[in-house]
Formats: sequence, structure tokens, C-alpha cells
Amino acid sequence: SGTTPGARLPYGDEPDPISHLLAVAPHHKHYHSGIRDILTLDETVKRNPQAVVQLCLGAFNAGMREFTANVAGNDLVRVTGYMVRLSDLEKY
Repeated sequence: SGTTPGARLPYGDEPDPISHLLAVAPHHKHYHSGIRDILTLDETVKRNPQAVVQLCLGAFNAGMREFTANVAGNDLVRVTGYMVRLSDLEKY
């Protein structure tokens, strides 16, 4: 009660994007304060941004209220709820 649900999957263990979206989308309607899923997409998506648009539209059509994606192999990773640059971590 009074919290926002969330689950973190280890990087590299994520299901394929469509299976992930179809599994979580029906639950978004139950959380009016918001629910977040960060979808990790393969780097090849950089060559096909229209695929991300189609994925977003499909996710919203399936019931998602918010869509967040991260591209695998970029400089950002999630650490305890915050997006952090790997290059910054290497400095410390």
C-alpha cells in the first residue's frame, strides 16, 4: 500500500521485448500512481528507430501507460533506481 511496484531483471536476462510488453501491459491499469518497466533493446535498434515507434504504439495499445527503453551497450545503467553513466563509475 502506498508504493509503486517494480521488479528488476539482471542485464542480459531480459525476455524478448514483445513477450516482456505483453506480460506487463495488462497490469498498468491497476497502478494509477504509475508503474515503470525499462525495456532494454538491442543496439541494432539504432538503425531502425521506426521499430521503436511501432513497439511504443503496440505497448500503448496493449495497455501500457508509460514506456521507457534503454539501448543495450550504451553508457547508462540502472543502479538502485538511478540511471548512472558507466564512464562516471570508472572514474571512481
